[in-house]
Amino acid sequence: MAQHDEKQFLDLLQVYKSEDTKKARRNLSSIGFVVISAWLLRIQLTDVKVLGIDLSHTSELVVLLLGLVLVIYWSMIFYLFLTHDSEIQKERSIQLEKSVSALTSRLATLEELHKQNSGVTGYIMPEYSEVKSAVEAYERQKARTATAAKYGGIINGFETYVPTALAVVSAFIIIARIIHNL
Repeated sequence: MAQHDEKQFLDLLQVYKSEDTKKARRNLSSIGFVVISAWLLRIQLTDVKVLGIDLSHTSELVVLLLGLVLVIYWSMIFYLFLTHDSEIQKERSIQLEKSVSALTSRLATLEELHKQNSGVTGYIMPEYSEVKSAVEAYERQKARTATAAKYGGIINGFETYVPTALAVVSAFIIIARIIHNL
């Protein structure tokens, strides 16, 4: 009996996340965290050193406007990459479905042929074992990764909504500070 590779479908069962999306999420979360932390601690953004740059001699309005531009920029980049990853994931799901559908369809055909040839003692079509093994491998793998998929959904939610919440709150804080400084 042919053994089927247990990891054949694992890559396609996992949700696609690009490094670009991860980087954009980190940057958006970081800038949101800095703005919110500065606001909660009542620190002026001009008192914060960024990449070794002293902003204390800069107009607070300019720093706030730059901060708002960064929040908007990283929000847009994050959602563009997130949408990109979503489109790639849709294609991966389609490919997985096509692969599994082709195997299950072939297995059904082979089982029907097997029933027709049931009068032949011990006769098993050559590819039957391999196709059946592949379908069973997929079903086992899907069952084993079901819990991970649920946790993955929760993680994906946090990875989307926490940076979004940080961005929205930080944008409101910056806008309020800009209005206050006018």
